[in-house]
Amino acid sequence: MKQVPPDIVDTSVHLHKISLQGKLDKDWVQEHAVYIDRWAHREEHIADAPALDGDTTYLAAYMESYRKTTRRYITRDSAYWEIMVESTVELLL
Repeated sequence: MKQVPPDIVDTSVHLHKISLQGKLDKDWVQEHAVYIDRWAHREEHIADAPALDGDTTYLAAYMESYRKTTRRYITRDSAYWEIMVESTVELLL
């Protein structure tokens, strides 16, 4: 499908380090209302672009964005072959 890179998503380290311990006086639903709302409406952001028809400019831009923001491997071992191939290609260039 032809699709442009998605909007930037806040993956703040600060947000993920929040501890709820001892913070009973906060209304966490209100505190995180923006994120809860985004999650509740996630289906509205499903790609519904036209089919790719040979024009790969959309794909290239999307994949560049995807590679920057996505963890493609869980461990170094699972990335072994790609790291080896990319390193070899870089040496040959």
